Amino acid sequence: MKESNSKVAVIVPVYNTAKYLAQCLDSLLEQTYKNFTIFAVNDGSTDSSELILNKFKEKDSRIIVLNKENGGAASARNLALKRIEDEATYRGVCFVDSDDYVKPRFLELFVTLADKYKADHVICGWDYFDKTGVVERSSTPYITHPTKILSQNDTFCHFTQTKEWSKLRSKTLSYGCANLYFSAKIVKGLRFNEDLKRAEDQEFRMRAIARIQKCIVSCEINYMYRIRKSSLSHHKNVILDDLLFSIKLIEDQQEFSDFGRHTIEHLCIKHWWRCFKAIVATQPDPLGKEIFKKCSRSLLEYRKTHPDANFKTKGVAKLYLYHYAQPILKLFVAVHQKKQTSHTTQNAYD
Repeated sequence: MKESNSKVAVIVPVYNTAKYLAQCLDSLLEQTYKNFTIFAVNDGSTDSSELILNKFKEKDSRIIVLNKENGGAASARNLALKRIEDEATYRGVCFVDSDDYVKPRFLELFVTLADKYKADHVICGWDYFDKTGVVERSSTPYITHPTKILSQNDTFCHFTQTKEWSKLRSKTLSYGCANLYFSAKIVKGLRFNEDLKRAEDQEFRMRAIARIQKCIVSCEINYMYRIRKSSLSHHKNVILDDLLFSIKLIEDQQEFSDFGRHTIEHLCIKHWWRCFKAIVATQPDPLGKEIFKKCSRSLLEYRKTHPDANFKTKGVAKLYLYHYAQPILKLFVAVHQKKQTSHTTQNAYD
């Protein structure tokens, strides 16, 4: 393709992923779009990840290795974001996890659509894969759709899977940051919350969306998520973390428009309901149940002080039933809970 002047920064946090790191970096070096720099942040790895990074750095000058003490993916990404801002030569930023890989047109699609539509945010499609190949983790089929041009409000709806996205099964929908491109000006000064354990992607993304003007969504699948046993085993904790993140965000919403605030409110009640269903289906640890109770009280209090909150009637009813008639709500879930098609760990990577 004809090269653009749009230099892209690719941030790759690395922690003990030596088994998969070479595939990740090779996939980035095989991009059809060449004007990029990889900021690979070694987050205190104790395996051979640092050795692999150094070998790749010697092979290609577009790879910059940053070493730091272990502090988590959020702190690793923040270190790279600061370096990118200090250099001030990049038009776009995207994120790749070191145990995943991307297809050759990953960056080309981002830059092409951003330039064509003068957009500051681009989203591509993704697939899950395990040792057997591409995996469908839901019994409901995904569909493809034409490239869509979204406003800021539309992008909030896409992220929270509301309005047209509530029934549109699209492989562009995710809570993470890996299948995304942001213009550098949008994420300037923005940082991941290092206090959050696993929902830092969601918070960063919500705050970034509050700054954008135009988003382009393409179904072209260019990002490949690796299914790992560790990720599957943490699924219940992730649901609780999602709830904690959304409640924290609802308490600090000054930078959001009214539409953005209502988006957060919808996200809160959505995560709360997912969490409650998980509690009914499985027996969580006592600490998890206590945290959920506190979150529930917080949402009920918020509802009382914000009567215009975007809690749908059904959501409000469920919230009140939890507080005043919990056995009825548990019975409702037990009877109506659909059997979910979950992927087993049999073919997952270690």
